[in-house]
Amino acid sequence: MSYAFNPRSSRLGALVLTCALAIGGCAPDTPQSRAAAGKDLLQKKDYKSAVVQFKSALQLDPESAEGRFLLGQALLGAGDPAGAVVELNRALKSKYSADKVLPVLAQAMLVNGDDKRLTTLYGQTSLQDKPAMASLKSSVATAWLGQGNRAMADVAIAAALAEVPDYGPALTLTARRMGEQRRFDEALTLIDKILARDPALHEAWALKGEIFLVARNDAQGAEAAFKQALTVDPAFVPAHLSIIATRLAGSDLPGAKAQAERLRAVLPKHPQMMFVDAQLAYLGKDYTKSRELVQLLMRLAPEDLGILQLAGAVEGQLGSLVLAETFFNKALTINPDLPLARRNLAQIYMRLGQPNRVLSTLKPLLAPGAASAEAQALAGDAYLRLGDSQAAEASFKRAVAIKPDDPRAATMQAMAQIGRGDVSGALSQLEALSAKSADTYADRALLSKSGVTRMVDRLVADGLVERTSCMTDARGA
Repeated sequence: MSYAFNPRSSRLGALVLTCALAIGGCAPDTPQSRAAAGKDLLQKKDYKSAVVQFKSALQLDPESAEGRFLLGQALLGAGDPAGAVVELNRALKSKYSADKVLPVLAQAMLVNGDDKRLTTLYGQTSLQDKPAMASLKSSVATAWLGQGNRAMADVAIAAALAEVPDYGPALTLTARRMGEQRRFDEALTLIDKILARDPALHEAWALKGEIFLVARNDAQGAEAAFKQALTVDPAFVPAHLSIIATRLAGSDLPGAKAQAERLRAVLPKHPQMMFVDAQLAYLGKDYTKSRELVQLLMRLAPEDLGILQLAGAVEGQLGSLVLAETFFNKALTINPDLPLARRNLAQIYMRLGQPNRVLSTLKPLLAPGAASAEAQALAGDAYLRLGDSQAAEASFKRAVAIKPDDPRAATMQAMAQIGRGDVSGALSQLEALSAKSADTYADRALLSKSGVTRMVDRLVADGLVERTSCMTDARGA
């Protein structure tokens, strides 16, 4: 049988074939396909795009426990730790594997400043998977360190290493503990071993930079280590923050701002970006803007130590001394081992006219071996206000011994001699300081009616010393 050619049926057949090919070549739009696309983006560290895919998958299947877990991972990578905590908790409630969720949730809680909550909820949790357990215990150890509880941190580090003996993050924490004990050479040796095994461990690079700063005062070497950490992970916030802090310590505000912009480029909405902006506003003396940013940050992480200390500093500059006291005290309640918070709180008490509280606050920093020139100088000022010129002079001498090149401490040591009537000795010491130092602190102390004379007048008015002829002569100095 033969068939005649029919142009119309031929076109129809071609159209049917085309449609069949199109249908066969287009994957159906399902939660699974979108999740698969998101996983691929996660592997490429394109976290923002991954977030979009996982949210889209969850719109199609809101009950997906895996979808919540994957979205939590992506949110953490994209710089939204608060959102990550929410989604990861939802995954847990939906019975998704704790071995998968808890290590990531613990990391998100750390970034979000939830140290206390992390140790309370998961400090004693056990997991079946050994690497997952090592990761969780390492995060718990970090949270204990953030709260100043080194004993519990050591227990958690040991637990992590018991699960995986060569676990890099736990060994890095061991090196950090060595550094805290000033065993810097041992710490650097261990870090080099860690990095030889896993050069992509950015936490170890960052710690190496910190030790270079503290042990060697090597800002250039430290910044190179921090940059190496960022080569591994451009979104590793602690390395960005360390470079910013190093630039600020070197009075390089433009350099700090430039690094802040690099952080903004990768994590524009990260809470730490807001914290950096608050710091830069503070250093630029825009205290009102800094306060506004700090108040927003307090809502996100009310127990974050950095935020609390910055809040105290801002309120101190704005004259809200009682509020500043509250913030510094809260920080010290969470972690008593915060030298900067102690010194700042002591300064607040000095401004409030409470020298006894200055001394009680500074007590841990005045112990033998503490080596804090700033604390000794503050204590000296407090002793002066309490009328104990002998103790004041001793404190100022200790400050000068710790930091011989600090003209302020040396000036205050000279001023303390006035309390025991040695105005001539004080003037001689101030003149010597003025001659050898480019700093104007001693010069200002020598100015009539603004240095020696004013202190004499104050001490006499307070009844702490009696005016002598030598003191009277000093009024014309």
